[in-house]
Amino acid sequence: MIKAVVFDLDGTIIDSLEDIHDALNKALTFYKKSVITIEDTKNYLGDGITMLVKRASKIFDDNNPLLQNIKQYYAAYYHEHCLIKTKPYNHVIDLLKELKGKGIKIFVLSNKPHLDTLKIVKHYFNNLFDEVFGCSDEAKKKPSPVMLEYILNEYHLKSSEVLMVGDSPVDIKTAKACEIKSVACTYGFKSYLELAKSSPSYIVNDPKDIAKFVFLIR
Repeated sequence: MIKAVVFDLDGTIIDSLEDIHDALNKALTFYKKSVITIEDTKNYLGDGITMLVKRASKIFDDNNPLLQNIKQYYAAYYHEHCLIKTKPYNHVIDLLKELKGKGIKIFVLSNKPHLDTLKIVKHYFNNLFDEVFGCSDEAKKKPSPVMLEYILNEYHLKSSEVLMVGDSPVDIKTAKACEIKSVACTYGFKSYLELAKSSPSYIVNDPKDIAKFVFLIR
């Protein structure tokens, strides 16, 4: 029986693509780098802020000061403008309320910076989640199982009692590292083909379909 569901944030419960895209291009323009398309932004997401900025700027040297400057500009601008166009996906709030009503614990586990994650979740979902985890340590970001293992241990949960939901192969890898079943969301930022290659336990095209797998697993 599933007792807890761990959700990714971007591309899973919120559509944040436009705000992220706008902030990236603001930073790139400020430092006279070429802007990117929204499809580029979508393809670059999933591996945290550092890799996002590296891909967008085409600067992969960690010691390059320009990379750090672009990252800092992006981070500051995004934190102040992360609620402009972002919105929860249809049916997500109803899904979360249904799970809570059934006594199922729900968590957010994101590679987005922790303060941004907290700000967005508080704004759109108030106190629905039992606990929210963004990334405050690059070494612990997904697909590292560290934070998922923390949830299992802190809440006395078995792997068989938890479901991981996300829109990226990174989420599927994280779940597999903890021997947890996973749900891949095709309505997010990655393609069906890319998600299928990562071999999730289940695939959904709409958030409302997630509940049936929660209650199906016994």
